[in-house]
Amino acid sequence: MKRTPLARGTKTLKRSGFKTKPQNALGRKKSLKANLLGTSPVLDPQTANIKKTRKKKSQLSKLKAELWQLCRNIQIKRYGSDCYTCPSKDLQGSSRHLGHFISSSICSTELRYSLDNLRVQCYSCNIHKSGNWLAYETHLIADGINVQELKDRNEKTKGQMYRDDFYIQKIAEYTTILESL
Repeated sequence: MKRTPLARGTKTLKRSGFKTKPQNALGRKKSLKANLLGTSPVLDPQTANIKKTRKKKSQLSKLKAELWQLCRNIQIKRYGSDCYTCPSKDLQGSSRHLGHFISSSICSTELRYSLDNLRVQCYSCNIHKSGNWLAYETHLIADGINVQELKDRNEKTKGQMYRDDFYIQKIAEYTTILESL
């Protein structure tokens, strides 16, 4: 079996036959990719390594995060730290989630932050049981919330564009609700 000479700087991995790329080629590829993505790398003169610069959060993503935090705080004050759909009590930390009745993947933006659609749930109900929607629906009906009206409102508002002013208005509304609790 005759071996062909390898390009300078490449190695053949033992027994696999795969070739590794030289380090300088990998570095060039990373910097080209970073330029295409708009995240220009910064060269650190001490270590001569390429460091990626982080993209700054947009105003819209900051508003969404602030609104979500307000929703969490309101629902925790209203319903406590007990799971809404199962008997789990006194949830803390990462086991305490805020679950959607109409899941966030299919609900409209308006319903994603609607207090009627959100309740405190444990990790197991929210993630493993996909929201435990049968128990969720039963409890919502017992609380006097019209589930069909929620579903209709979701279909009516799905696909609409929501700009910064929607989030700012909701933040102001929920801040007053939180202060009154």
